[in-house]
Amino acid sequence: MKAILRSGYLAFAILALTACTGDRIRANSMLIGPGDSREAVIAAMGPPENRTFRGSAEAWQYCSTGLTGDTYRTVWLVNGKVASLTSRTTESHAPVLCAGFFPEVDWGQVPPDVRIAIEVG
Repeated sequence: MKAILRSGYLAFAILALTACTGDRIRANSMLIGPGDSREAVIAAMGPPENRTFRGSAEAWQYCSTGLTGDTYRTVWLVNGKVASLTSRTTESHAPVLCAGFFPEVDWGQVPPDVRIAIEVG
């Protein structure tokens, strides 16, 4: 019985911590603005949990696991500067953290006002 209670407390603690992490990621993403440097993004959000680049463009992904869904933030950088920030929510993988479920970056989802020149050599 004690093992079951201990497991229940552990599961509750993990869910509570991930909910707090999600709030932190949402709040910290509000500190990012157009033209900010890579360093400013890292200072606000930490290093990216997933990074993809194409030419001079980069997509840095962050995620948070909530009780009802996973929220993904993508910071789009061009020439080392923030061009845009996008967000999407998917069905939750709780109690498994979303960091193991990053989808491949869809470069077709780049915001329309962001210009990314890709040189083919």
